[in-house]
Amino acid sequence: ILRLRIVKPMLRVVRQVDGRWNWQGIKVQGSGAPTLPDIEIEHGTAVVELQRIGRATRKLKLNDLNLTALPSASRQMKVALSTRIDPAGPLSATVDLNLDGTPWNAEAKWKNFPVGDGLLQLLGDISPLIDEKLQLAKRSMAELAAKQIAAVPIDPRGVADRSRSM
Repeated sequence: ILRLRIVKPMLRVVRQVDGRWNWQGIKVQGSGAPTLPDIEIEHGTAVVELQRIGRATRKLKLNDLNLTALPSASRQMKVALSTRIDPAGPLSATVDLNLDGTPWNAEAKWKNFPVGDGLLQLLGDISPLIDEKLQLAKRSMAELAAKQIAAVPIDPRGVADRSRSM
């Protein structure tokens, strides 16, 4: 098989707690050196499940998924995709994908993505490394806030005396 074209598929993609994806370890068989086919997905839907330690699995639904994956080396592919992730909006991305693990190289463009706590939560759910850094930043901010509160003197009437702390 040199080319695989799938129209309107429903896909389930899972990142397990240990960081491995459910497609890792897929074997391609054939005579001689196994080669990966060109893959095209048109108007698909994908549910991406991000399993997390001690927390509920995060599910993302990718609607109207259009994807082209071309082999770039043994067990590696260059992927171009466009999709819509509700409520985040349209996403276009290119990814250098290693079928046996990381690292990946990705470049993405999100149109009309609402920036805020939801974005940080989503990024943390997608990447355990980002989640670790976000948790560290939250702890640092909490420690800083506690130090600032402790540094404001309180007079006996229970009123903060800000004149002496400046």
